[in-house]
Parts: sequence; structure tokens; C-alpha cells
Amino acid sequence: MERDMTSQITDDFKRNQDVLAAIGNETRQSILIALAQGSQSLGMRVGEVERLTHLSRPVYLITLEY
Repeated sequence: MERDMTSQITDDFKRNQDVLAAIGNETRQSILIALAQGSQSLGMRVGEVERLTHLSRPVYLITLEY
């Protein structure tokens, strides 16, 4: 049973490597935290994310492109 769990964790990790690499970036982590803490019903405008993360609009937008 332990082997099955280890195998499952390994498979899940491999399937999610792109996501893990993307959130490994500190700037993206800041943006994700700001989005998670923001209003869930209305979404969030770029200016509000800028204010919460202290990132400039160009940095914010470039970070999301990748």
C-alpha cells in the first residue's frame, strides 16, 4: 500500500511539474497570494493587484505572460 501511495505522489508530481515551476517564481507567488486574499465574487483589477503586491503594472503583466 505504501508503494502505491509513493507511486501516486510521484505521478502527480510529474503531471504538475509545469505548475510547480511557475509558482516557484516569487513574483508569481505574490500575485497568487494577492488574488487568493482578494474579493472572490468580483475578481480583481490589475491596479488592485499592483497595490497589494507592490509590483509595477509592466512587471505584473510580463510575469503573467509566462
